[in-house]
Amino acid sequence: MMSTGFYTVGGTVQAGGGVYLPRQADEELLVLCREAIFAYVLTPRQMGKSSLMVNTAEHLRAEGIAPVIIDLQQLGTTVTAEQWYLGLLTTFEDQLELETDAIDWWERQPQLGFAQRLTLFFETVLLPEVAGQVVVFVDEIDTTLSLAFTDDFYAAIRFLYTVRAQNRALRRLSFVLVGVATPTDLIRDPKRTPFNIGQRVDLTDFTLEEAHPLTAGFGTTQGERVLQWVFDWTGGHPYLTQRLCAALVADGREVWTAVAVTEVVRATFLGEMSDRDSNLQFVRDMLVRRSATLGIGAVLEVYLAVLRGKGVSDEEQSLVKSHLKLSGVVVRQAERLALRNEIYRRVFDRAWVRRHLPVNWLKQVRRIAAGLGILFLIAPAPFAVFAWQQWQGAESARESAEVARDAEKEQRMLAEENQAEAENQQVLAEEQRTLALRAKAEADKQRKIAEGKRKDADASRTKAVTARIAEKEQRLVAERERRAAVAARGEEARQRRVAELKTAEAEVARLAEVEAWAEAEEQREIAREQGFIARANLAQIQYLDHQGLDALLTAVKLGKEVKYSSETTISTKFLATANLREIVYGIREKGRFQAEQLTGFSDVVFSPDGQILAAASHDGTVRLWQQNGKALATLKGHSGKVWGVSFSPDGQTVVSVGTDRTVKVWNLQGEELATLKSDTVKGIGFGPDGLTIASESRGGIVRLWNLQGDELAILEGHSGTVVGVSFSPDGQTIASVASLVLKLWTRDGEELATRQLRSSVVGISFSPDGQAIASMTSDGTVEIWRNWHMQDRSQGQQSRTPKITISTLNSYFSKFRGLSFSPDSRTIASASEDGTVKLWTRHSRTGGSIHINSRPAGSILIDEEVRPPVQWWTRYEEDLVTLEAHSDRVNGVSFSPDSQTIASASSDGTIKLWDRDGEKPVILKDYLDEISFSPDGQIIATGGSAVRLWNRDGEVLAILEGEIIHVFYNGSSMSENLTGISFSPDGKTIAMSGHETVKLWNRDREILTVLESHSRGVNTTRFSPDGQIIASGSYDGTMQLWTQDGEEIITLEGHSERINEVNFSPDSQIIASASDDRTVKLWTRDGEELTTIKGHDNRVLMVSFSPDGQTVASASEDKTVKLWTRYGKELATLKGHSGRINKVNFSPDGQIIASGSSDGTVRLWTQDGEEIITLEGHSNNVNGIHFSADSQTLTSVDRDGNVILWNLNLDDLLVRGCQKLNNYLTHNPKIKPEDRDLCKDILP
Repeated sequence: MMSTGFYTVGGTVQAGGGVYLPRQADEELLVLCREAIFAYVLTPRQMGKSSLMVNTAEHLRAEGIAPVIIDLQQLGTTVTAEQWYLGLLTTFEDQLELETDAIDWWERQPQLGFAQRLTLFFETVLLPEVAGQVVVFVDEIDTTLSLAFTDDFYAAIRFLYTVRAQNRALRRLSFVLVGVATPTDLIRDPKRTPFNIGQRVDLTDFTLEEAHPLTAGFGTTQGERVLQWVFDWTGGHPYLTQRLCAALVADGREVWTAVAVTEVVRATFLGEMSDRDSNLQFVRDMLVRRSATLGIGAVLEVYLAVLRGKGVSDEEQSLVKSHLKLSGVVVRQAERLALRNEIYRRVFDRAWVRRHLPVNWLKQVRRIAAGLGILFLIAPAPFAVFAWQQWQGAESARESAEVARDAEKEQRMLAEENQAEAENQQVLAEEQRTLALRAKAEADKQRKIAEGKRKDADASRTKAVTARIAEKEQRLVAERERRAAVAARGEEARQRRVAELKTAEAEVARLAEVEAWAEAEEQREIAREQGFIARANLAQIQYLDHQGLDALLTAVKLGKEVKYSSETTISTKFLATANLREIVYGIREKGRFQAEQLTGFSDVVFSPDGQILAAASHDGTVRLWQQNGKALATLKGHSGKVWGVSFSPDGQTVVSVGTDRTVKVWNLQGEELATLKSDTVKGIGFGPDGLTIASESRGGIVRLWNLQGDELAILEGHSGTVVGVSFSPDGQTIASVASLVLKLWTRDGEELATRQLRSSVVGISFSPDGQAIASMTSDGTVEIWRNWHMQDRSQGQQSRTPKITISTLNSYFSKFRGLSFSPDSRTIASASEDGTVKLWTRHSRTGGSIHINSRPAGSILIDEEVRPPVQWWTRYEEDLVTLEAHSDRVNGVSFSPDSQTIASASSDGTIKLWDRDGEKPVILKDYLDEISFSPDGQIIATGGSAVRLWNRDGEVLAILEGEIIHVFYNGSSMSENLTGISFSPDGKTIAMSGHETVKLWNRDREILTVLESHSRGVNTTRFSPDGQIIASGSYDGTMQLWTQDGEEIITLEGHSERINEVNFSPDSQIIASASDDRTVKLWTRDGEELTTIKGHDNRVLMVSFSPDGQTVASASEDKTVKLWTRYGKELATLKGHSGRINKVNFSPDGQIIASGSSDGTVRLWTQDGEEIITLEGHSNNVNGIHFSADSQTLTSVDRDGNVILWNLNLDDLLVRGCQKLNNYLTHNPKIKPEDRDLCKDILP
């Protein structure tokens, strides 16, 4: 067992270091103190009054309320009235650290009475020096009952209560009276008004639930059962319960039974030990000594009636019954008095009451005299003497019987196991004794008759003797039966003890099993949470490793499991949600095609309508898929690798070229239409008419074919192998490249132009608009050429050799394998050996001569002639997008007809589809200092160079003002944009602050009114939730409150530096202000300062209330967010940001807190301060965050105007994820069977 010091059996719990057990009285008293309501706690001794007082004072002090504890015992009882009152005042001075010297002040008021000086001290010294609320606890008030002058003290307290109506300051002062007394005891002069103020707080016995922490002190698994056995004796009485618990611990047993607990009770409280226990001594003193003024007999008679269970009603006005309750021996239950507990029943039993009941001697003498007188008058002397002896014998026998009955009762009390049966036996014995007394009375009557008639005297005496003999025999029979019952009960008790020991052993085993199960369950819960985290990490690894659809599949599976798990923590839920959100919006991969048997792919192309993809495979086939991934056909016919594939312009024909030196023509059903045989063919391409095919081959020849396989023309002129051929968009020009030469041809084979190249080219392509030609070299470079021939020809000029290098695209670390123009000619996609696809964007610029001395990769060269608007591709980092596409080299790349989707073919055995642009944030094109959302979240107001209204798509709806304001701060002039912006709750009015004014606008750009009062710039403004008040905070450190019509209400002064933010509680009753002076202040609407919250190490930039108004969050330049109660008690400090924190807000459902920082991140926290996730996406100062009304969307804005909508709706994210996965799960052959139905219960 543990140390007995765990329990408190004297003094306060706080002083003894014991465990404090809160009761209902704790909450009741704390609420009354907070609301400044007078109260009193008047109970018997050792009920925990002082511990309750100290605990309440500690809570009040933590909430910013000043408590004062007056222990009247310290003032003494042998002092004069003036010494007593001076002791009170010096206690107030010491505990509240008053500047006024209490003794000097007292001596300066000699003309006033003591009580009047006391009330004047409160009004003129204490309340002016203490800004907040003061609660005075007056302990041990029963010590004043012996003093003659304390009626005035309690009358003064009553005066301070009644005068509150005239003096509002006194509403901050309240009293709590604590002691062993009744309210009527406080003012004893019947001529004065009684003490009839304040609210009573009942301090009841512990319940089993309240006392449960005491089981920790037993050090045994039987704790709950042992506590129940303790309650069977103490009834939850605070002192008796802790005293008995301490005695059990001191006994040191390992296993307990009810019988063992009973033995400890006997050794601690019963018998001679009852005279040593302080609580039992107090009860005894209250019942006998302190009841003298009420009459001991009256008190004990009422108690005896309660003891006998006669149903004594409780009467508040009864002094006797109030005295009994104050002694603690009885309690009020359902308007009746009941014995408090079994220990009191055993100690203060009927025998104890009879011993202490006063004897009514007058009644006894009268009864004896009457009997003796009759005997001596009617009987001769001998008979009278005989009769007197017989009477004395009878009295002696009666007294012996009484002693025997008492002994019998003591024995019955010891047999607790069958108390009800013992009581029945006692009643039976009483009835038998009553019959005997009646028989004796009858005998006495007969003797009286015999005295009158001597003949019958002997007969009467014989009859009386016979009756006594019969009575004795009945008593003997009763005694034998009682002894038999005792023996039976003893055997029963022994059997019960054996059963209890077995039960205890079974209970120990059961508890061990329960503990093992609980530990296993805890480990399972930890394992489950760790499993969630591990899968979230796996999804992140896959995402960062560019396995887009794999990462999305893992994240959706995790999100679905979290959604349907009832035991998931908030942190895990939001971790899964944020993880899924990042992947849903971050991946560009939108499809993945694979063959049943692993094979690489050489090329891929979209059909003209974008619905079908054709892929050239290393296994000699061409595969056709729908864009959703459904396999359509496999074209088999080549005997070697298929190098390239292309669709006819009408999309009905597919042409393929392979290493088997053939070009094959197919329809979409997979039928081979024609085979064109030639030398080794390197590539093919359809002409725009859909009827002509160009093939590149060895020998420097380009051949033109029709769909039937007839050769139409031969373009000869190259000296090496033709490695690239391309038709111009109008079909009139053909570009071909071989070795280091680029040539342009007509369809009839006429050579139009020749260009000498700097390095070997392995591919060539016209842009869809015909303005440029791209050539891909073997050293990993793509050069973009201006197609001047087409332009000159359209203008009727002679052909010119293409000589203008528009741009050079360099892959640096990897060679290009293929390239493709987007149909809108704005983007080039290049396929690289390093497994990536790079996207290059074209920009427009008008200009003439540009000369660059050095030309690094990615530079722009324009000839020195003045040209029309020139477009080029640039390779600057911000414009280049790299898709980490495949695990092996990418051989081909193609755009869909709408330019939005890119297909890539790789040797890793996959065809992947990509979203060209991906998800892009909404950008508000402005430099933002301040941002505010309309109540419905659909309109955004920004303050910067002007006040603009935007919709959520980034479109400007209105511009309210564009002036730049000059303000003076810390003695220097500075330009400041419009800063404070706030929507009214109905969204119809906008308050805007900046200079020394606040302007109210409607959404039609009309100024409604101008609020002018501040002496310096206004930094922030806010509407109250009820729309009735506008608050503005200024650089001058003041806050102004205004009506919605522009009328000034009040100026709140208290901050020593500028105010950065003001905010209202949800009920509009409290206003919070955050300042550069590192504090947050809370105010009432009337301008009263409630509290000052200190704790930050730097400027406080933001303050916000939780939806229930009970928690305040503050954000600071010290990189922390702090959570506080409304009374200023710090709850938590949220650390993690690396820069100042500009904004903090609660979600409307109160579950999470969001903070935005200058480090460019948004962090989410639980309401307990635990970090959930960090949201990264901004590259600049985050100065605005806003939750949607349903808490499912978080909007963040940075200073550059980038708006990010963070989707926190797990259900919506699962739908979005499944929409992206659906085709992949349905058609990809590599998907596991158990994953195919993953989204069936998510998608409609």
